[in-house]
Amino acid sequence: MYSPVSTRFLAAVAGGFSYKVTADVYRAGAKLNTAPLKIIDGEMTASVDDVVRRTTDIVFADDTGGLVPVGITDPLMPNGPEIRVKAGVVFSDGTEELLPVGRFRISQSRSEFGRVKCRGFDLAITLATPLTQPYPFDAGLPVESVIVGIASRKNPALVINPIQTNELTVAGICDFGDTPIEFIRKLAYSAGCDAYMDPNGVLVIAPLVSVASKTATARFSDNGEPGTTDAVFWNEGRELNSDGVPSVVVVEANHSALTTPLRVVVRDTGKNSPTNADGPYGEVVSSVSSDKVSVQTQCMTLGRAELERKSWAEAYDWSCPPNSALAEGDTASITRGPLRLSNKHAIITELTLPYTPTEMRIRAVDRRTLDAVAVQD
Repeated sequence: MYSPVSTRFLAAVAGGFSYKVTADVYRAGAKLNTAPLKIIDGEMTASVDDVVRRTTDIVFADDTGGLVPVGITDPLMPNGPEIRVKAGVVFSDGTEELLPVGRFRISQSRSEFGRVKCRGFDLAITLATPLTQPYPFDAGLPVESVIVGIASRKNPALVINPIQTNELTVAGICDFGDTPIEFIRKLAYSAGCDAYMDPNGVLVIAPLVSVASKTATARFSDNGEPGTTDAVFWNEGRELNSDGVPSVVVVEANHSALTTPLRVVVRDTGKNSPTNADGPYGEVVSSVSSDKVSVQTQCMTLGRAELERKSWAEAYDWSCPPNSALAEGDTASITRGPLRLSNKHAIITELTLPYTPTEMRIRAVDRRTLDAVAVQD
């Protein structure tokens, strides 16, 4: 979860509650709408695999035409304003607990039939076009400090929350042809981390989540019912897929400081692994090339992270009541007798949160922990 919530909230979203969504429009930190905006439809979609993780499509009622963007300072003009969405629970006593869903920079507005439809992307979109000046950096710098430098160069107003990666850079440059957010993610990957925007508009640098946590953020079970913390769910499915799952990752470091490219091969050699490269599964090879790494240990970190990120996956999908506390990257626990699932832990990789009291859709993946890998030059 991106935001802490009360046990009262968790009990409510397990089933049977009053759902509320609000939206306000801001430009340069100043709120533009003077009256509440009426939301009549829309949703937020999120995916851990996307560079810009969260996208919104939202529809506002506009019977008078007052929201139709005409001038460059109008709130819904797609020239810089952002929509800040919150969603959550209204309790029986009238109190509310609303959580941030995202800060979405408006990219498109369409007015029709007494409504205005807007599309927006989380603030990673502000890092999605090249720098006007290249950003060179030296070897031996903490990876996170270079990420902060590049992001701040592109968007000085951005709030950044990095962790200490304990990995150092090789000399490099974020050049005119590079997209800063993609460059930043590659740097983060080289340190076994990811970089993404949270619902508060903060750029987060955190360890790459590839294996489910032992502690579940939310529980879905046969016994889910109002008044419990096990949520009801329906339309569930279970899927096994080995397409594109490597047992071997070849990492090639082609940094400019190297006279010849450095190549490191990382192999899945787990005794009980279904994708053991030396077993029936055989060698299924994936390759990754990077100019951000130049020594063997960095290549090993990148290779193992890539092997785990693409490892054997079992996927689950289901519908449930809308829960704005859930986030992509969270661990869910699933129990469903007919699918032979008992307290199964999986990472939420995709979700769709509706802005009306309908159903939320979730997809989660269980990736195994690599118990053994072999590295060869």
